[in-house]
Amino acid sequence: MKDLESIEDFVDKAPWHFATTMQYIPHSYTVRGQTPVEEFEAFVRFIRSEGQIASYGNFRTTYLKLGHHKYWTMGEPINNTTIINRCHEDDEFGEVRDITGNEVEERRRRWEALDDQDKQLCWRQALERH
Repeated sequence: MKDLESIEDFVDKAPWHFATTMQYIPHSYTVRGQTPVEEFEAFVRFIRSEGQIASYGNFRTTYLKLGHHKYWTMGEPINNTTIINRCHEDDEFGEVRDITGNEVEERRRRWEALDDQDKQLCWRQALERH
């Protein structure tokens, strides 16, 4: 991917799946093999070359702000990277900055304190953004 247009094309055509494993941190992901491998790896390289390093609790990686989302991987070598994640800028952790473990834990506590109806409302709102 040599230009912004090809990067945006990849982002637009990649199938993004809403993550259900961390309900209190709404984000989506796309998986290697659901798009051409060359394009997937090129986007991973772009994230790492053009993004900013920041922390999420104890996890430190490179985040790329593009359009209304931030993108990141889990830091594996490019040929071992299987997932690209993204979070909408309107979500609590959608900006590229250091996020402390205390902030993550507080978000988890607030989520757990919600009743099921409020959790469903939060999910619907997050799904609309993703």
